[in-house]
Amino acid sequence: MDYILLIRTDDPVDVIPNPEEVDNHKYVTQDELREMMRDEDLLWSPWFRIIEKEFLHTWWDNLDEALSTPKFVDGKIHRLEIPVAYTAA
Repeated sequence: MDYILLIRTDDPVDVIPNPEEVDNHKYVTQDELREMMRDEDLLWSPWFRIIEKEFLHTWWDNLDEALSTPKFVDGKIHRLEIPVAYTAA
């Protein structure tokens, strides 16, 4: 399971992640994230890679709806098969 914070605010938000679960965090634009996902030196959880590929950009492109309506809440538990390419060798 991964957690993704979708927020629109003019005020800074303090994020204090559990250091045993999160190595680092960063606020990025959508284009910055796409570029970061192509960087082979950055490590991502396999689940985040799938969420980013399958869902995140649709939510981001429709952020107002994602934040204010249930349009993207489907009530399903998505069983995400992790491609071998997303796992450590």
